[in-house]
Amino acid sequence: MSIYSYLRQEPYVGWLVAGAVLIILSGVYASMGKVYVRFEGWTFQSEKPKRFWWCIAGYFLGGVFFVGLFLYRVGAF
Repeated sequence: MSIYSYLRQEPYVGWLVAGAVLIILSGVYASMGKVYVRFEGWTFQSEKPKRFWWCIAGYFLGGVFFVGLFLYRVGAF
């Protein structure tokens, strides 16, 4: 079976991968104390704590959204 036919058969697997990556990134960034913000670069927890935690929450909730979308597509709900 080719990769193309596998992706055409189950297009929702990408949602699970994207969700897992975002959840893992939120944990890694929280432990590092810095987060990458688009168009701004790195934001440090010590310099802008409110912005830092909002970005961590964004990564985490984005991951939860993608995992939930995967579960919905699979038929778990």
